[in-house]
Amino acid sequence: MNKKVVVIILGVLVVGFVIGTYVFLNKKNQPSPQQPGGQSLDPSPETRPTPQARDFVNDPDVVSNTQSNGKKAYELGSDPTYFLSYSEENDFYGVIITDEDIASTRLKAEAELQKRLGIEKQQMCSLNYIVSVDAFFDEELAGKNLGFSFCPGSVRI
Repeated sequence: MNKKVVVIILGVLVVGFVIGTYVFLNKKNQPSPQQPGGQSLDPSPETRPTPQARDFVNDPDVVSNTQSNGKKAYELGSDPTYFLSYSEENDFYGVIITDEDIASTRLKAEAELQKRLGIEKQQMCSLNYIVSVDAFFDEELAGKNLGFSFCPGSVRI
């Protein structure tokens, strides 16, 4: 298999794992993890404002998958250097970086997600999200929520 196919398959698996882990942890009623800036990743609308995003789920390059609970998860297009996903169940966004140039790839992924959602940067900080790096590209940063580069508390790279 060529490297591009391996990276795409690996990225899809990582996105699924991140979303699955998040759903599993929330069903166990464990304390919600914190995203950069100390904002809770609790998807409850009472605890966090939800920015009004444009309807991106019908974009031609968005792939939807129905989860076992009947809710949908979406792959918001893919780039060889990152994956964007959205889980309808928890109103949760995932950004997985699959490139060694983490800093510039995060900027590209942020810009793509902002464009798809049609919201301002400060609104993106209040989303229920994770920005993570695939362990293949950086074991030290893998599993950490890097946050969006422009949000308070994000990991500086």
